[in-house]
Amino acid sequence: MSDLAPRVGLTAAIFAACAVAASLLWRIPYIFTVIALFGVGLVGLVVTLDDDMPGGWSPHPGGRRAVFGCVAAAATVLAAAVAVAVFFPAVRALGGK
Repeated sequence: MSDLAPRVGLTAAIFAACAVAASLLWRIPYIFTVIALFGVGLVGLVVTLDDDMPGGWSPHPGGRRAVFGCVAAAATVLAAAVAVAVFFPAVRALGGK
């Protein structure tokens, strides 16, 4: 049994808690907090990219292709969140009030 589902659920719960907290404390709309969290995650992946490569600190078992696939997936999710913020003004109005 894979432990992916609990990790994804925990990540989603943390993102939601951060978005609600930022909205209540600093009046930041939810989507901007989510974009910032995705951006931090992508930067973290890029900064530690050499650690995941063969010969690094913790090489990814899937090799170079799997590592770049993770970075591409993170960049796609970030781009999708930005697109939602740009093309759906109603989403920008959620939270932050």
